Amino acid sequence: MLIIKVTTLGIKEFYCPDSREFAALGNILSETYKYFEFNVNKCDNATSPVVCATPAEIDAVQKTLEIDLYVVNSYFDFDDYNNPIKTYIDDRFYYNLIPGFTKLSAVKIQ
Repeated sequence: MLIIKVTTLGIKEFYCPDSREFAALGNILSETYKYFEFNVNKCDNATSPVVCATPAEIDAVQKTLEIDLYVVNSYFDFDDYNNPIKTYIDDRFYYNLIPGFTKLSAVKIQ
């Protein structure tokens, strides 16, 4: 089922981080608290080793940019006693970026 979903979503064509395994642990009040964070920043010629596109070109691309967060999730299948734990790709998390605005989001994982 996961192979079919990966093919249907076109995930192999996405730009993904080199590391595909992340550890999340605890909560903000825990002694041990691990989370992951990703940032999308505009290219800036003052700080970038490459020559950036113009601000107008960057804004034009950013208007069409969507960030998708895919998580392998699981559920208990009460009808399959031999193999009750099933996995699926959860594709509920996606973000459209608007030039000039900051997008912050906290995703609760149980």
